[in-house]
Amino acid sequence: MLRLPHTTFLVDDYDDAISYFTNTLEFTLVDDTPLSDSKRWVIVESGRQAGRLLLALPSNDEQVAHLGKAAGGRVAYFLYTTDFHGYHARLSERGVHFEESPRHEVYGWVCVFRDKYGNRWDLIEDLEEHSGTRTVVSRHFEALARHDADAFFATLSSDVAWSTGSDVMSGISEVRELFDAGFWSWKPEITITSVVVDGRHAMAEIHEILHVAGQSLEFDIAIALSVDAGLITSVKTYREGSNET
Repeated sequence: MLRLPHTTFLVDDYDDAISYFTNTLEFTLVDDTPLSDSKRWVIVESGRQAGRLLLALPSNDEQVAHLGKAAGGRVAYFLYTTDFHGYHARLSERGVHFEESPRHEVYGWVCVFRDKYGNRWDLIEDLEEHSGTRTVVSRHFEALARHDADAFFATLSSDVAWSTGSDVMSGISEVRELFDAGFWSWKPEITITSVVVDGRHAMAEIHEILHVAGQSLEFDIAIALSVDAGLITSVKTYREGSNET
């Protein structure tokens, strides 16, 4: 068994660094033990038993020259949060320098910031906490894309509320009727553009191609979904060109 419990992080003052990590970045002080008149064993962590940094003072000129230059100027640290936008706002209010506006990637929201020493960090949306919702939503669209009706309906709760345009269906039997009436015969081609997850809720953007009466009809669709106990409980679709808001 292997473990990498700590990573050395160069700072210029112990107390100032502790204040920065605990008050600004919301880390927790794990240990602060004096080792000599000038040296202390100081450890902070980003979460319970995760992401521990050993705060250390440079001991020579070469180490001083590397202060704030972790990874040679590349992003050196990756900080995950389940409250991306809230945490980003709090850091911004505390004067943290962000190099860019938050952007959404396939792995979630991300934004690069520099700490007070000059090191670069990726602030990233933690999708592990939302993996249940994301997994169910992904399974739902994957089944739709391969025209697997059984797997598709298996992602829906028995009392699912499904709204599309002016049609509102209550329960999985009504949703089945909608799809069995002709949707599967249109051989839908589905491309997932993006999926944003917030707890039990998700918003997906998909590009859909339907093959109807010898024509290929293309649509961009936004879909809001809610998940509970591993099943989708509500679906609301917004099709390109509709006048819904």
